[in-house]
Amino acid sequence: ANPQSKTKARAEAGRKLAQLGDPRPGVGLRPDSLPDIDWVEIPAGEFLMGSDHNQDPLAASDEMPQQTIYLETFCISRYPITYAQYEAFVSDDGYAVDGYWTGEGLAWRGDKRQPEAYWNVPEWHIANHPVVGVTWYEAYAFSRWLSAKLNCDVRLATEPQWEKAARGADGWIYPYEGEFDPNKGNTDD
Repeated sequence: ANPQSKTKARAEAGRKLAQLGDPRPGVGLRPDSLPDIDWVEIPAGEFLMGSDHNQDPLAASDEMPQQTIYLETFCISRYPITYAQYEAFVSDDGYAVDGYWTGEGLAWRGDKRQPEAYWNVPEWHIANHPVVGVTWYEAYAFSRWLSAKLNCDVRLATEPQWEKAARGADGWIYPYEGEFDPNKGNTDD
């Protein structure tokens, strides 16, 4: 089978798994109805951030220059936050608790009590799929809510943290070693 049909089959299997109740850690909820986050520790150290046109001719100009950056140890979720996990925040009235929101976020939120974009669209609102259509304000409020619920400091990843977690310390172009492989990502290819 070609890569596109394999990708479509995997996507359909993911949707079926969501209907059955996805048992994988990190994509659903814990027994106490809080998000089950599969935290991955990224060790302290240097990594190459940015791109080099000699190694990656497709790199955008805003990805340059490539430079060595040092980061302290941090943890990041293995998977994007899913609809089921974000729905726990919505169901717990996270939109109504002003303390989770920045000042600008409160002004933006107004009387909203759930995301506006894609929230009630069945083809997107699938329990084990990444939540989409959430603004930075909403993501920040979710992280403050989760911090309060877990009694620890949960933050949105910075750009350097995202990049180090995705490419590793060896300067990979993709989140895996080697050339582009359409079977290793959710891409148009």
